[in-house]
Parts: sequence; structure tokens; C-alpha cells
Amino acid sequence: MSAKALDRHILFIIDAERIISDHTNPSLSEEAPTSLDADYLFLQATRPEQWQGPAQQPFALAAQPGDQIYLRAAPVALRGEHIVCLNAIHFDDPEVVSAPRPTLRSGVKLATPSFEDLLKLQIQVVDDHCWSSEVQAPGTTGCEIHFLLLNQDCTPQGHYLLHLTLQFMS
Repeated sequence: MSAKALDRHILFIIDAERIISDHTNPSLSEEAPTSLDADYLFLQATRPEQWQGPAQQPFALAAQPGDQIYLRAAPVALRGEHIVCLNAIHFDDPEVVSAPRPTLRSGVKLATPSFEDLLKLQIQVVDDHCWSSEVQAPGTTGCEIHFLLLNQDCTPQGHYLLHLTLQFMS
């Protein structure tokens, strides 16, 4: 890793409500997930990217070789209607980005709303569970995200495979 390597955080935001309404009979098998394109995906990344929607394919990300990327997924949800369980991530080109691996980062400081005053933040120290990978070189790669949608009581709603394209630029 170079001395100038940075941590990059990528959040895949999945439109769970639209997936459920468009795919009324999804696969409940992890081995044969329902295949989706990036129309159900939004992306939030750091440094300097902002919100990107399906129209921005490929999703463009600023990253240097050696940068560590941390990958997470969350549903579009105001009240926690659905839970996204990210089973696996695969990149097509290992020369652009290394194979992702499940990662535990202990003792990460996280700002969360205070239950006494929702407008004030409190700092908590938590264990961060995510996927991590390392940028190898600038370039474009296909990406597959395997995930399970659950409802609030953790009943499986379906297994899905989402296809997208990521472009890593210096």
C-alpha cells in the first residue's frame, strides 16, 4: 500500500420496495437468485463522489492504486421496512480491484442520533462488518452483488443478484 493510500467507502443503496413490487415471485434459493440490473441501485461514495443513480452507469469512483475500499449495502427505507444481507460481491477484473473479502473492523467510532434528542448526535464505538477490497489500477470492471432481502421480522423476501459496472479513476 502506498503512503498516500486512502480508505474509500462505498454504500450500495438498494430500492427494496421497487424490487419486491416488480418481482412478485423472487427466488428463495441462494444458488439461483433472481437477476437484476442496476435500475434498482443507487450508490453513495466518499472522496469526492456524491449520490449516483442508475442513469450514471458505469458508476464512476475516484481511487488510486493501493486505496482500500469498504463496501456495504442498505435498503431505501425510512422506517427499516427491509433488511439487506450482502452475501457476496464479485468483480470481473482482478487487475482493477482485488477480490472482496468479509471484514471486521473493531472499535470504529460511529455517530448516531441520540434517542433523547434526535437532532443531537452521540458517538458510539462499534464493530464494523463490511466487505473490503483494494484498488489495483484505474479501469472499468463489472460487478455482481449477491444479497438477500428480509422483512422486519427477518422473513426472507428473496435472493437477488444485481449486475453493475464500476469505473475506478485516478
